Amino acid sequence: MATLYCSECEEGNPCSNQHLYVIQLRDEIAENYETKSKKGYLYVGSTSTSVEKRGKQNFTLEDGTYVEPSVVYEDRQLPAEEQQWSEDRDWKYVTKSIQKIRSFFQEYRPDLILYENPISYDKNDSGKLERLEGKLADKLRNRGWRVINNVSWK
Repeated sequence: MATLYCSECEEGNPCSNQHLYVIQLRDEIAENYETKSKKGYLYVGSTSTSVEKRGKQNFTLEDGTYVEPSVVYEDRQLPAEEQQWSEDRDWKYVTKSIQKIRSFFQEYRPDLILYENPISYDKNDSGKLERLEGKLADKLRNRGWRVINNVSWK
C-alpha cells in the first residue's frame, strides 16, 4: 500500500526514487527571526529515501533509539542542563537546520508539496531534485510562508 507521501513507496520499503517534503514548525520559532510570517514557518527538504524513513532519521540517536518529536519538543522547553534530548546527544542525522527541526517540529505538510512524488532521478539532469526543492521553497515564500532553510532557485 502506498504511503501518504509517495504512490510508489510502501511502509518499510521505499521506492528507488527521490522525494520532496515540507515540515511545518511551531510558531515559537518566530523568536529566532526578525522578519515574522503571518502564515507560519516551514522547512523544505529532499531525500533519496522515503519521507517517513528520513523523518525518523531526524529523531534517531546513533545507538538506534527513536525519540518521538513531541517528546523532544517538550524536553527542549526545560532548562538546558535538565534536557534529556539536547543537541549534545549523538544524533544519527546532523545538518545545519536539524536543531530547529528537532526543537520546533509540528507536522509534515504533504498538502504543500507542489510537485508529484516520487521524482525520478535523471542522469542527464543531476540537479533536478535540488532545482525542484528550490522552486518549491520560492513558491511557498511567495505565498507568505517563512522557509527557514536557505534553499532557493532564484
